[in-house]
Amino acid sequence: PEVADQARALLADLRDVVTRSRGTPGSLLDVLGGIRAEAEQRLRATGHRLDWQQAADLPDPELDQGHALHLHRIVREALSNIVHHAQASGVRVRIAASAAQLRLEISDDGVGLGASGSGGSGTAGMAARARALDGEISWRPASIGGTKVLLNVPLP
Repeated sequence: PEVADQARALLADLRDVVTRSRGTPGSLLDVLGGIRAEAEQRLRATGHRLDWQQAADLPDPELDQGHALHLHRIVREALSNIVHHAQASGVRVRIAASAAQLRLEISDDGVGLGASGSGGSGTAGMAARARALDGEISWRPASIGGTKVLLNVPLP
């Protein structure tokens, strides 16, 4: 299962390269739809439940390739951490916006922070991508038992 998940992640990276070569990735809702489809497929294949909660009143600005890629990669890395380290059965994704800020929360019901040691290159990469979006990312205990990743980024 772990090798299959890594293969899916590599295939998603290849799709990112192809998408970038085609031009504009679309609007925020288009990008979130792609992220959701990938998350559903990946989590279903690894036996995890997904609870996707997206606000109905999200704005829908056009995103450039960089914004879309960074959002995809941040979520992909969060899911990789859950699949490989959290010993979780469920994942909750909440997406909302206020005052021209996108707020994305990814929570799991696994073993929580610190169970697999300190953050590695994956979390460092997530932080770098959040900075590239002029945003902020943090990790804290989740109300459902594991870890919560909080990402706040300004909307274009």
